[in-house]
Amino acid sequence: MITKSEDTILIALSNDKEINIFRDKVIDKGFKPLTTNDGSKAMELALKYVPSLIIVDMSLPTIDGERLFQILTHNPNVSNVPFMFVSEVVRDVKGFRINIDSFIARPFKWDEVMEKIKESMLYGDTVGQRLHKDIEGRLSQMALVDILQVLHFNKKEGELILSNNDQHGIVFMKDGQVYNAILGEVEKEKALYRLFTWKDGKFEFIPQRVTTPQKIELPTGNLMMEGMQQIDEFERDKDKFPNKSSILQLKVDSTSVPKGLKPIIYEVLFLIDYYPKVENLVDHCSFTDYDVYTTIIDLVGRGVVDVTEVSEDIEMAELHTFISPSDAIKIKEKVVNRWDDMLTSNYAKIFIVSVNPELANKFILSCKSIPDFVIDSKLISDNNSTRNLLGQMGVLKLYGGLDMVFFSLPTASAMGPLINALSSNLVGLILLWDDTKLEWGSVVEGLAVTKNEILHHRKVPFLGVYCGENELTDELKESYIKTMGIEDNPETLMTFDNKNDESVQDILKKFFDELIKDKNKGSVKV
Repeated sequence: MITKSEDTILIALSNDKEINIFRDKVIDKGFKPLTTNDGSKAMELALKYVPSLIIVDMSLPTIDGERLFQILTHNPNVSNVPFMFVSEVVRDVKGFRINIDSFIARPFKWDEVMEKIKESMLYGDTVGQRLHKDIEGRLSQMALVDILQVLHFNKKEGELILSNNDQHGIVFMKDGQVYNAILGEVEKEKALYRLFTWKDGKFEFIPQRVTTPQKIELPTGNLMMEGMQQIDEFERDKDKFPNKSSILQLKVDSTSVPKGLKPIIYEVLFLIDYYPKVENLVDHCSFTDYDVYTTIIDLVGRGVVDVTEVSEDIEMAELHTFISPSDAIKIKEKVVNRWDDMLTSNYAKIFIVSVNPELANKFILSCKSIPDFVIDSKLISDNNSTRNLLGQMGVLKLYGGLDMVFFSLPTASAMGPLINALSSNLVGLILLWDDTKLEWGSVVEGLAVTKNEILHHRKVPFLGVYCGENELTDELKESYIKTMGIEDNPETLMTFDNKNDESVQDILKKFFDELIKDKNKGSVKV
């Protein structure tokens, strides 16, 4: 069993001079440093030694700081280790954990840096002991607006933490002003106005120095008035809005929309193509819920957008989901019975292994036609479609609460430690290749090596998908089957047509069919 290395700090920075300064300073404070200037080496050190703190450069080579964070926080051995991110400016990090992770910005103020390091090293069993609660209670007794008025009037600084069943939110206050609000993956005014609607739940205010950047500019008094007004108007107009399961569709070419319109209009039109379901669109749009709903109604009235009302009952779910509820239950039973570590998990992982990033991106982006498939927002907003993505690219939400996470992985000869770290919760593998840039035979051989390395750690079903522009001849099919060693299962070879929405649907349906019928007993090499 891997145990945590007490008082050990992993320092993973791209600049060797900075590494030496950090190393000397943590040694002076009695800590033990581990150092590297490479992301893959940082992962290897983290998994081997399990440090008490990881200081990581956002621009770390090979695997950048954010990707390293997302990978390691999904590994049970290191998931509770605090991260300290280093960058020129504070940036948004998906999954950032309030009161656990932190940022330090260049140029460094070393007194503040060392203070943050000491605070981070206290995380763990002592975190609850070091936080002093100023006020606490229930929202049923004191509404959030009233709490904020008290904090505003007394010019308080700290974090207001709220919880309601399985939902958790936080409001940052500085000098009595609301600096930011976070609820799940939503933040700023959108998150705060959602918190305003909570009628019950616990709250506690923790006075402490706030270092998060100010993302809410509106004065707190005006902010509360605007929030309550939007809630009142939402309640008044809610019967006009489409239900959250309705499907939106553009009736015009989005590129023909004239310039000079409100920013929210362009954002909504852009997101409809990727999040046609109203609920998903509202969640992923940066504007407040009321503003998004009123914009949708306006676009529908102008004939720009069409809305298809969908009932939320189980019978309609059978018709409007990619995987029917009955098949989703079969899939969940299958993965739970095959892998012991899936018994208490609410997500499963599918590796997308591609010979180049562009293929993986095209494959996932084509999944926008699949109901209940949510594409990662960073992939949608990234103008560079050839960026090498290592990590989560999308999620297919199955009936019953099981999320299928599609996780991109490149082919590489030095992937051993990385594959071992990422293989938890893995239930399947999809291999993508084409016949451009590299000779076909060497491409498939590289995929075969990666496939065998993955299956060495965890036995899972897989599909091979040819994404080339040329026809996949019988000769090439035979070569692929032989190279992959699948003579007994040749039907696991499929082709992908980027211009045909049904192509990716056929591939995923085939994959889930293979998953359900697969009789191998899954295992993990540790």
